[in-house]
Amino acid sequence: SIRHQLDIYLPDTPGPHPVVIFVSGGAWLIGYKCWPYLQALVLRANGVLVICPDYRNFPQSSINGMVTDVDAGVAWTLSNLSRLEGDPHNVTLVGQSAGAHLVAMVVAQRAALEADGDDVLAADVAIRRDPAWRGDSVSSNWRLGQLRQWVGIAGPYNLGPLIEVLHARGLDRRLIRQLIPDAQHLSPAVRVEALSLAARAVLASRPCLLAHGKADATVP
Repeated sequence: SIRHQLDIYLPDTPGPHPVVIFVSGGAWLIGYKCWPYLQALVLRANGVLVICPDYRNFPQSSINGMVTDVDAGVAWTLSNLSRLEGDPHNVTLVGQSAGAHLVAMVVAQRAALEADGDDVLAADVAIRRDPAWRGDSVSSNWRLGQLRQWVGIAGPYNLGPLIEVLHARGLDRRLIRQLIPDAQHLSPAVRVEALSLAARAVLASRPCLLAHGKADATVP
């Protein structure tokens, strides 16, 4: 897909540079890699290498497909840090709004894969019946330990309460049902609760910051 691209903001100073992988929001409908442009310019001016991966939106893809897109963008970044003069010991994964949701899904999924193996996805009926999923769709060549930390900004981590908010803001219920066919399965908070003890230990090994504004009416 043409959406399988990313923008790279290279600092002018010599590396190795701290790295930020920034996944934009957009309600899973209008996300685009250019949305974090201003933030990326500020970070670049301060010597940070910024990578903004794109991902397919609905209806081109389901949310599970978006998760695999973001996972692939992280994998590409980590495998190309040397030629980009990025510091492999200082990589932060950041997501904003819907991007924060996708990042949280990726991190939870990665923890499960590392702890319990590839059979985690093969046994997940909800993922296997998703047309966006293929047996080799989730990259296996990176580990959570390659991230220094991850950050979620104004993200929805439990999609159940968000459905009524989206409807109140003008989205038709039929569209919402197609976008979020299973709020439980697609909620990072629920996925984390379902992780094995070993997977939770992998997840807990990486520092995490979840930031949210008290007056946020879009993602309350």
